[in-house]
Amino acid sequence: NIVICTPGRLLDHLQNTKGFIVRNLLALTMDEGDRLLEQGFEDDLRAILRFLPKERQTMLFSATQTKKIEDLARVSINPKNA
Repeated sequence: NIVICTPGRLLDHLQNTKGFIVRNLLALTMDEGDRLLEQGFEDDLRAILRFLPKERQTMLFSATQTKKIEDLARVSINPKNA
């Protein structure tokens, strides 16, 4: 299954939708990371990461490399796999 959504919608499903199971999640892709942070989704993204399995592939795409993007990348990866 593939889910494409905004961080707010994904967080809503993770918190409120019965049967929305992510334990088998293999990959998380975050596109336009810089724009997501500019639009105030940092707290939502961090909350989403806490719901997801630690063993996963994470892809973060951003047009710019800022301190906030570096911080988000740091918390998004499993240090064992880095």
